[in-house]
Amino acid sequence: MLWTLCPSGWYVQEWGPVFGEKPQVDLVQTMLDGAGTCVFAVHIADGFP
Repeated sequence: MLWTLCPSGWYVQEWGPVFGEKPQVDLVQTMLDGAGTCVFAVHIADGFP
């Protein structure tokens, strides 16, 4: 089993109150993929000011 410290839940918790709902967070790259850092995409809902 492979494990990496790239928890997307932190971003959901951090940005949820800003957006008023839980955002979709996708893991774009990890150190398991050979990247130097974890990269996430936080999707902003349509209609957000």
